[in-house]
Amino acid sequence: MQPEIYGPYELLRRVQGDGISDTYAARCELSHGMVRECLLRRLSVPDWTDEAPATTVLDEVRVTIRLDHPGLIRVLDCGNVGQTLFIESEYIDGISLRRVLELTPRMTTSEALSVACSLAEGLDYLHRATGPDGQPMRIVHRNLMPENVLLTPSGEIKLGGFGLAGYVDRAMGATTMELRGRIGYISPEQLEGKPPHPRSDLFSLGILLYELLAGEPPFAGPNPGAVLDLITAGKHPPLADRAKLELPEVSGLVDHLLEASPLDRPIDAREVWRTLWGLRRQLGAGTDLRSLRDRTRQAKEAVEPPTGT
Repeated sequence: MQPEIYGPYELLRRVQGDGISDTYAARCELSHGMVRECLLRRLSVPDWTDEAPATTVLDEVRVTIRLDHPGLIRVLDCGNVGQTLFIESEYIDGISLRRVLELTPRMTTSEALSVACSLAEGLDYLHRATGPDGQPMRIVHRNLMPENVLLTPSGEIKLGGFGLAGYVDRAMGATTMELRGRIGYISPEQLEGKPPHPRSDLFSLGILLYELLAGEPPFAGPNPGAVLDLITAGKHPPLADRAKLELPEVSGLVDHLLEASPLDRPIDAREVWRTLWGLRRQLGAGTDLRSLRDRTRQAKEAVEPPTGT
């Protein structure tokens, strides 16, 4: 694409997106001739007749600007240009987990545990984050899916996509949400219109871990309505029937995460992180990171061939 000027940003290349939510490698001119590289997510809002939903979403995103954890993509700024919203985040030289899975749908047990362990650690920080007054911020991500996880060739695993769940739910509506594929990663309580809970994120983590191991998500149907019914009922094929697991305990953990009732899931993300770390140790933590780095590097080169190739 040709560079595009968008407010104070120069959009250099499109990283991913669907025309509704698009992410670009960008740069922003600062004072004294300085330039900041960043990732910019531009969100289209069709039929913008009421600014209230957009304002609510931006308020949600601004809350996350104070978050600082190595497992989370840092949000730097947000706002609107005309009738589009934008979220600026730190530049990560990586590739989305979705793109990796498009090339190699299944991961080894150790690789999948490594990804899930990092995400659980990030969620634990997110769920326990406090504001300037020391009080809990009560943040629930609500949008954990492969598109919002970035992997880098150096082995970093980072979670992004903050605020987009509220954006989709409030500004775009359920129809767009279904078209974007997010419906397969939402907890039963959210689908029923109940307030999200930190354990809602654990349900989504269970879906992602299942997909990494089985090569397909646990809830799949011929149409969105069928998927809704399966999620609400908590019905999915046993992971052991879909994946070659090096540790049978992994299947039990996934089942625990995918319980239909939040009360039946693990207590919190820290408990899940400890369980995942223990399983990783059994398989030899460290070797998983090396193979994951190689997988990420190969996927990134396939999407962005090195200069001269």
